[in-house]
Amino acid sequence: MVELKMTDSRKLLAEYVQTGSETAFGEFARRYVDLFYSTALRSVGGDTHRAEDVAQIVFVGLARTARTLLPEVMLGGWLHRHTCFVAAKATRLHIGECQKRVRAMLHNQMQTHQQPPKPTSPAQLQFQPMADPFTDLCLAPILFRA
Repeated sequence: MVELKMTDSRKLLAEYVQTGSETAFGEFARRYVDLFYSTALRSVGGDTHRAEDVAQIVFVGLARTARTLLPEVMLGGWLHRHTCFVAAKATRLHIGECQKRVRAMLHNQMQTHQQPPKPTSPAQLQFQPMADPFTDLCLAPILFRA
């Protein structure tokens, strides 16, 4: 039964390559969507939105490279590996974006700490917030890592 399904999947992909049949590609995608979505979901740490993006990129990648896939390529294996590669790239991009945000936040905090607002009344002088000695210690590993 699995052999028949694999052959059918190969036929659907071949039909898509030869005729551009969206119906054939849609059926092929329906058969494998659970495979790459679950792989993507595990690979991106459970982030459903990023996993959906990864699955969509994998579909687009398959549509683009379907003509170049050799007949002996195991489609399930190819999809799994491609999903892992796309998910790893998406995770690297996400981490890079997070690091940029942290650097920007730290940069803004450092600028505000270097130029504190001057108190305008005696009441403000009395209630100035105390410097937190632990803030610098907590942020030091982030600063040295960046």
